[in-house]
Amino acid sequence: MLVRRNGFQPASIAAFESETGYSLNGKLPATPADPYYDEYREYFRELFRRHLRHYTEVLHKKYPNFQICSNWAFTDHMPEKLSADVDFISGDLNPFNSVISARYAARAIAQQNYTWDLMSWNFRFQIAVGYPVKHPIQILQEAASVIALGGGFQNYINQLPDGSPDMPAIRKMSMLAEFMRERQPYCFGGKPYHQAALLLSTYDRGKESLRLYSRNGYEKIMGLTTLLCDAGQSLEIVYESTLEGNCNNYEMIVVPELFHGLRDNTVSELLRYAKEGGKLLLVGKKTLSLFSDSGAPFKTGFIPEFDTDEPQSSENGHAPAPKSGKQIPYKFTLDDDFFGSLISPAAVISDGEAVAKLVKDGDSVISSIIPYGKGYIAAVGFDIGSQYLIGCRSCRNSMP
Repeated sequence: MLVRRNGFQPASIAAFESETGYSLNGKLPATPADPYYDEYREYFRELFRRHLRHYTEVLHKKYPNFQICSNWAFTDHMPEKLSADVDFISGDLNPFNSVISARYAARAIAQQNYTWDLMSWNFRFQIAVGYPVKHPIQILQEAASVIALGGGFQNYINQLPDGSPDMPAIRKMSMLAEFMRERQPYCFGGKPYHQAALLLSTYDRGKESLRLYSRNGYEKIMGLTTLLCDAGQSLEIVYESTLEGNCNNYEMIVVPELFHGLRDNTVSELLRYAKEGGKLLLVGKKTLSLFSDSGAPFKTGFIPEFDTDEPQSSENGHAPAPKSGKQIPYKFTLDDDFFGSLISPAAVISDGEAVAKLVKDGDSVISSIIPYGKGYIAAVGFDIGSQYLIGCRSCRNSMP
């Protein structure tokens, strides 16, 4: 009889030690402070990849025409280079805010340069109301956000209580069908014209994810996606596997607030990109600290937090910090006019052009555009992505 130890199979522990050469000495790496915590998690990610490769290979050998995907594999949930013989990439959108979810998820999948689709729902959820059906125009907006990036689109309609199809709801989808078929020859399989890139780091997400693959921390990246789209910026989401060696393809590269950081070679390549004429936008105090410590032409200044005992939502896309007080906003200005508020800022100390300053605390510069070689670095000293998502009325109380 195989005995579990603290929820882990001894055989799995032995396999990890045998394959990696690391000895756990009887202590499971359950927290980031434990030895080999990251290596242990990465080992089990690789076990999932092997499992995925195994069943796709076996099924394709038996049924060559059978098409297989693994839901959300190689997407923003799993921002990695393709490593299994899936036939397409797919996932399903958040039924609360599907347009915003589609903007984000579609861009994260499209950069894989592979066949893909996303599924939407014909209903939304409302407390005390249930599942009211969306208007067809709303579903058209969701579909447009997907097919404009080259993907396929499907819409799920609930069955009736007896399990039969809801034919009245299906008939209302004729408008969607016509809309899709008219655009299919021009959109499906299309490739983006490179302009701006937003980095969704495989390395940083691997450190941040509470599970082996999860969306915790999505706010900062989804918020920046929403902000840039709302500003009319043509935008791709990229991983290191598609960005590295290709930085010069983009007019601008955006690095969101980071949880852990980036590999040294990624930081060096991004700084070289800016120095040789690129436009690099860095967002968030941890991101700024990483790049300023790596030779970027600015320093990151510490600004004390404002604390209060009043309830306050998390200030960023990370897990809430273990602290007794709650943070309250600073006010900042553009051109000396009151403009807004922000949480947890950092000062940008440079010879560049100041864009935004705090109202108090010595008028600290929190955003600046800094010449660097032939290019520019724009430094934003707070997590503007999460702030934008929180402030977006249609995103409030959502969980993609």
